[in-house]
Amino acid sequence: MKRFILFIVCCIAIITGLRAQEDSKYLLGAVPVGEDGLVHFKTTLNAPVLTQLELYNVMKDWANDYFKAKEADKGLFNPRILFHEEDKGTIVANGEEYLVFTSSFISLDRTRFYYHLIIQCKDGSCDLDMTNIRYLYNDGHENNKYTAEEWITDKYAVRKSGTKLVPISSKFRRKTIDAKDELFKSAQNALGDYLIKLGAGIQKSQTAVVPVVTQEPVVAQKPVEVQKSVEAVKPTEAQKPVDVQKPVVVPQETVKPAAPVVQPATKEAARIMISANGEEVKIDQEAWGGYGEMFGKKVAFIVLDTRKAIANLLLTSNENFTISFYKEGESKPSEVINCKRLMQQNINAEEAAKINAGNKDGGNYNMFVGEIVR
Repeated sequence: MKRFILFIVCCIAIITGLRAQEDSKYLLGAVPVGEDGLVHFKTTLNAPVLTQLELYNVMKDWANDYFKAKEADKGLFNPRILFHEEDKGTIVANGEEYLVFTSSFISLDRTRFYYHLIIQCKDGSCDLDMTNIRYLYNDGHENNKYTAEEWITDKYAVRKSGTKLVPISSKFRRKTIDAKDELFKSAQNALGDYLIKLGAGIQKSQTAVVPVVTQEPVVAQKPVEVQKSVEAVKPTEAQKPVDVQKPVVVPQETVKPAAPVVQPATKEAARIMISANGEEVKIDQEAWGGYGEMFGKKVAFIVLDTRKAIANLLLTSNENFTISFYKEGESKPSEVINCKRLMQQNINAEEAAKINAGNKDGGNYNMFVGEIVR
């Protein structure tokens, strides 16, 4: 009997611990309140190579597509662009949709969800601000109206201990944060897709030669110079010892990222580290995407499985980062590359495998493009 009780206690502790981990992204500070007293979810999308007008056009096209009623919701919701001003780079959109809490064949728990998205574009970046959030919730008896400020903020949705959410409003808080993440990710992907297509247009008449390597690609001692008129890429001295098959010529427009990508391969690099803001993380060999050129800039590519949370967080949170390559048994790097993040793009497994053949496990990836700075 004692063993059984102990087993139950352990199970409760494990479940509680897992739930605490699950709730961590929704706890204190997850719902920011501005000086005006309103909830503001904000993010900035950086694209140093684009002008205010170019960013405005990209964001407007994305907003026109994103803010439209789903077929099943027509007549119920009217998401749309409310206001746009080209010369100031401003777009204001109205979001209307359902947030679904639970759904089964016997019950459906959901709320109507309304918000405004303010997009402010300028040369090199655009700011997104999700605010004026409201809910219309039918609890089976009547329609209840809530605002984010009185329902999902730390004051009303997080217990005083700061480690748990208040049961009733917690589902609204979680789903709102998830909806915000989905919204910002969609905008980021739209911008990333545009940058890739822009790069393809710039180099449309060129071809990239991607060597097919017989082993896991790692980095060469020296960056491979990628010629602007690329018809063939000759391996560097550091690459000569590697057994490489005959290069395969691929039309440039079929390669992602659009810039020519060369996969350096040498037996000398045994360890690859990325560092930023005093933190350092080891990455797998297949995360190295090689050198290239994008928009006239020398760049380096990193492809990270989205399950590699720490490495992704490090590159997402820092504009400047360093890639260091170590030989077997060496404590000092044989090569160090300083980078400034040029763009970040979510790609699928097939695209990741084109950049580095070692990515064969499926899943989703984040591609980071860093401008090489001296």
